[in-house]
Amino acid sequence: MEYFGVSQKRNPYDRSLTVEEIRLGLHRDFVGGLWDELGRLQLEFLKRQGLQPTHSLLDVGCGALRGGVQFIDYLNPGLYYGVDINPSLIEAGRYELERVGLMEKRPALLADDSFAVGRFGQRFDCAIAQSVFTHVPMNHIVQCLVKVRDVLRPGCEFFATFFEAPHPAIFGPLRPALNKQ
Repeated sequence: MEYFGVSQKRNPYDRSLTVEEIRLGLHRDFVGGLWDELGRLQLEFLKRQGLQPTHSLLDVGCGALRGGVQFIDYLNPGLYYGVDINPSLIEAGRYELERVGLMEKRPALLADDSFAVGRFGQRFDCAIAQSVFTHVPMNHIVQCLVKVRDVLRPGCEFFATFFEAPHPAIFGPLRPALNKQ
């Protein structure tokens, strides 16, 4: 794939995982591995930043809930909201929550390809985007920042991680999963 003469690797998140792959736990490696370690690190980071069990949390690019499982366990029921472009990763996250008995915490999970976090109808105390901005073009990062800003309570913070891209701007489309194998 090439945009303006710059060759781009295809984002692997546009591939849907099968039910069998999820049952086998392959989603854990699909989102980068280090499942327990990185999930705990994310939670500990947010707690150091002031996250309390009574806060509402928006997890942008929640994937299969590597951090989400930790967040949901820590937060009071109904205060975790996760959005991801890949519906199969959302299903993998539900699988993980059922496996550890956390569905009764009533997490809100949304598969969406446009950062439509306003669909939750909620204002948030905190937001995080772990390894999302590394995988999307700059125009999508700006779109995400604007949409998240609109749902944060005044004075709240949005934490994001990223690796710098080798090229400053890529204008490729952000693709939802289309059950590609």
